[in-house]
Amino acid sequence: MKNILFLIYIRKYFLSVLLILAWSCSYPQQQTFDITTFTQPKSWKKQVTENAIQLSKEDPSTGGYCMITLFKAVPGTTNSKENFDLAWTSVVKEMVAVSTQAEMQSPATENGWEVQSGYAPFESDGNKGIAVLVTSSGFEKMVNIIILTNTDTYEKDVTAFLESVNLKKLPNEQVNKPTTNAVKPQEVKSNGKADGFAFTTTNFDDGWKSVEKTDWVEVTKGNIKVLIHYPNKKADAYNSVVMDGLKNAWNILIAPRYSNASNMEFKPITGWQTIEFAESDMTDNNSRQRVHVVFFKMNYANGSGRYLEFITPDKQTFENEFGPYHQTTYGWEKMENVAFRNKFAVAASDLQGNGPVIFLVLFSM
Repeated sequence: MKNILFLIYIRKYFLSVLLILAWSCSYPQQQTFDITTFTQPKSWKKQVTENAIQLSKEDPSTGGYCMITLFKAVPGTTNSKENFDLAWTSVVKEMVAVSTQAEMQSPATENGWEVQSGYAPFESDGNKGIAVLVTSSGFEKMVNIIILTNTDTYEKDVTAFLESVNLKKLPNEQVNKPTTNAVKPQEVKSNGKADGFAFTTTNFDDGWKSVEKTDWVEVTKGNIKVLIHYPNKKADAYNSVVMDGLKNAWNILIAPRYSNASNMEFKPITGWQTIEFAESDMTDNNSRQRVHVVFFKMNYANGSGRYLEFITPDKQTFENEFGPYHQTTYGWEKMENVAFRNKFAVAASDLQGNGPVIFLVLFSM
């Protein structure tokens, strides 16, 4: 990866990209992001988020620009081309409208990482340019770099940046880690709670199933999954201000597990009960699948209410089950009622002492 160069030439509607290998050399002022080190081009702007670093440069007088986005390492398959195709679909196509399939370059291998790269023209608001994707695969992870530009002015800076990039070689134990959970990726992040209770699963008559997990109760039916989040002091810290509270909770409970958000909207509603509602299309960092996520909370007068996270393959699936976004406080009952599926049977062994058994069902909000 450290030795990969792109020479970018743009001639009106024609652009070619050549991938070559160069000799390794050291660069001053290297920076580190996640498992990647790089040198930032001089005088380029830098923006940093939890999941990516974006470097950019533009010339207002000509309208020329170049933007480099380096993403944090995410889980990947052992097939580098499959990783590239996934990133091209879920990341590049979400950023710009490419007009053709990616034209692939010959793969390269360095330091245990196999690099796949490709490019295609794109058009955005009448402006034409080129999208370049570099996907490095290794150690069951992948690192993506996306370059968007409409000029060859910054060719030397881009080349120098790509030369400076170096990916860390990960320990062997990360290569040979067990993959028994790969069949059910949705259960990798949170295992069932080992809190001593006899029943941690409830199968409801209408097809819904609730499973107690470490960080939430997971409620599923078909391809719909809802997470009933447990109380979280940090997420609940701003409940007095609806919009700030919703964004704060989103950043704590939702954002760390997803990336590449698009079509994001925050829609709090104030009525006799305050409703907090947000939605976005995102990539699940664990399964690498694009999903539609709705974040919901009904704030009751007594201060109770739980954050609910609805996860569906797309927005239409969500609306087919729960209905579209409403402009009033009416029509939320179906979403609200999911919170009441946090119910589990209680066995005699769960009750301590010699007194009479008075609880048949444990219900917690």
